[in-house]
Amino acid sequence: MSARPRDLTPDRSARHLFGAEMRRLREAAGMSLDALGDVLKYGRSSLHRFETAQTMVPPDLPTKLDTAFGTDGLFGKLYELARKEVHPDRYRRRMESEAQARVINEYAGHTVPGLMQTRGYARALLRVGHPHATSDEVEGLVAARLGQVQLQQH
Repeated sequence: MSARPRDLTPDRSARHLFGAEMRRLREAAGMSLDALGDVLKYGRSSLHRFETAQTMVPPDLPTKLDTAFGTDGLFGKLYELARKEVHPDRYRRRMESEAQARVINEYAGHTVPGLMQTRGYARALLRVGHPHATSDEVEGLVAARLGQVQLQQH
């Protein structure tokens, strides 16, 4: 007996919408994750994590999905939105609060708070925190962190 599919929340973020559309079209085509994996050259567990928005979609997948489902760039457009959402959902509430705050008091005995980090310091912390990330992925996280600082200063 197979497990019940995890409920999706396409209204939560672009990454969630990407996954929900991926599952919707896969199921409409009558394909299992294994069958789609054979077509796309991805493993079943990876595809499951993309559908449930547990993992960010790799850059080559949207084109493969658009080709497999004949969706004329839908997944490419969703990917462009999703990749701009560089902060995981669990940090959004804090970021929204920080953006509205007049004063932020934070004790950080071993690290410099995000708003005060330099590019090099942020890179070093993010590299340690994401040991399996590629250099491009780390640079994307650094850019996101520094981009948030710039938004806070204006």
